[in-house]
Amino acid sequence: MIIAEELRVNVFEIGANQVGKSGYADIPVPAQLIILNDAQIAWVKARLGENNIYRKGVEEFTKRFHDLEHLVVFYEARPLRKKQPEDAYGTHYVDARKEYPQLMYYLDAYCLAKRGECGNRKVDLTLVQHGQLADKYGDANHGPDFYWGEALLTFSEGQIKVHTRDFRATDLHVTYVRYPKRISLLDDEDGQPITWFDGRREYQDCELPYYAKDEIRDIALHLTGLYRENPNLIQAAQQRLAMNE
Repeated sequence: MIIAEELRVNVFEIGANQVGKSGYADIPVPAQLIILNDAQIAWVKARLGENNIYRKGVEEFTKRFHDLEHLVVFYEARPLRKKQPEDAYGTHYVDARKEYPQLMYYLDAYCLAKRGECGNRKVDLTLVQHGQLADKYGDANHGPDFYWGEALLTFSEGQIKVHTRDFRATDLHVTYVRYPKRISLLDDEDGQPITWFDGRREYQDCELPYYAKDEIRDIALHLTGLYRENPNLIQAAQQRLAMNE
């Protein structure tokens, strides 16, 4: 864990002033919070996102998994609803924005299914692109099959969709990487947590590992340079980030 106030001082009172040669501590607190939270999300993306330089997933490197393991939510269950009227792909769905609001990166999923008197059968789900659904669904080797315990999964229209054939999917279990908890700071005047834009007022340190502090600081410095349109700060932060890689 990284103390939020320590991170703020390292970014806005030490790091930025070393290069920018001007007062960065006067950046409004709401802007500081946005920069710090964007920086920690960017740090997670650098390890897991499609643009990471190794093109690997969360479990490819042991170290990367240790970086993120406390952000992994294992097989969180939600009830599935059957699409009405029925479509050609046996669609069952959940509202991802409502049921999985913290989902940042999908990792794995299965569902429970029933047909006739046979219920609670575990069915493995294969994630496919929405544009490939018709081909995969009609393929005898890749389409949904209750006997073999297989079905298809797509993400579209803000929903997670399970596609079945001749059976009902009841519960969806999703493993995913969640967003890190939102960093918050204490007000200098009353010592109470800063009120966020949505009205919530709570203090929260950065929950990412402490050894990530320097990298998160450099990302935040880069964002601060963009905020203040300071090319020297942007260049210095980019050089430090390149060294980190």
